[in-house]
Amino acid sequence: MRKLFFDWALVNGYADNLTIDRIDNNGNYCPENCRFITRRENSINRRSTVWCMYEGGLYVQCDLKKKLGIGNKQVKQYVL
Repeated sequence: MRKLFFDWALVNGYADNLTIDRIDNNGNYCPENCRFITRRENSINRRSTVWCMYEGGLYVQCDLKKKLGIGNKQVKQYVL
């Protein structure tokens, strides 16, 4: 079983700097629903992530705060 997973991982983008992720968070960990992404991408791919719209672009709340140099109260106007 380990060899099957290892072989699947190598064919599907495994690299030491990536983590396994479910495409559909409600789905199972199965080949059809898994991929390898960076830790940063994985941290964003959560139900609790707050998204903001700014000048036609979509940003994670913490990234927009850094980009604009603003705090929590000011960024609320951009939250979706």
